[in-house]
Amino acid sequence: TNSVTRYIAPMQGYVVRASGSGTLTLDNPVRVLDNSNWFKEQYLEENKVSLSVNADAGYGFDEIQLDFGYASNENGAMKLFSSVATAPSLYMANQSENLSIRYCTSTTENPAVPVRFKAGADGNYTITCNFTAARFDTVVLEDHQANSTQNLKSVKTYSFHASKSDPANRFVLRFGSDKKTTNAAFPAKIYTDGTHLVIDLLLVPGKTEVFAYDLMGQLLLHQDLAGEALYRLPLHAASQMVIVYLKNSNGTLCRKLIWPGT
Repeated sequence: TNSVTRYIAPMQGYVVRASGSGTLTLDNPVRVLDNSNWFKEQYLEENKVSLSVNADAGYGFDEIQLDFGYASNENGAMKLFSSVATAPSLYMANQSENLSIRYCTSTTENPAVPVRFKAGADGNYTITCNFTAARFDTVVLEDHQANSTQNLKSVKTYSFHASKSDPANRFVLRFGSDKKTTNAAFPAKIYTDGTHLVIDLLLVPGKTEVFAYDLMGQLLLHQDLAGEALYRLPLHAASQMVIVYLKNSNGTLCRKLIWPGT
């Protein structure tokens, strides 16, 4: 992130974070012999989504990245916060980890990704999203503090005001299906904002029942919800995979969800 690529400049050290025990070998074929520039031009891959934030007053910038197409959801690069007190921070959280990069399976299994933001100084900020438009059906940024949304396929920038005292759980990056079609008869959305189970019934008329189960089938939550509304429900459960099931007179909808824990 932040304009760094896979190319390591001469005289630079680096940290290797291993997912398991093993041997890492760097041999001659991995070298880049053309030293005319230290950092090669960065290119945009189809399965990547980057979200950057800039302080309008020049306090600094930050960036996160989502990589799709992996066999399972995995933590990527750890977030390294700036030593500059006024610099803004953009990051994602998974359990106890703060991340600048996350590896994900698909947008179908990850329809919403909570994004945390901390302002280093009170002021105005601009978020810019970069991705291959043809790869993603829907890319929407939700601002829970301003109660607004931005269709990033139409306009890839979003401006907002933030204060140092604002809570970090402010944004959600929402995706549409990349290959599968949505259930037109039941256009609900299920995701987490990092602290709540979010049930989006804005396009669903009538009463809907919501059930949440763990993988052993134990019922974690059951509520009746009115239609045409957005709900943020508390779910008192440890970090785990949960199954959320919606049911009303129009049909049913079931989704697996990685719950970060409370």
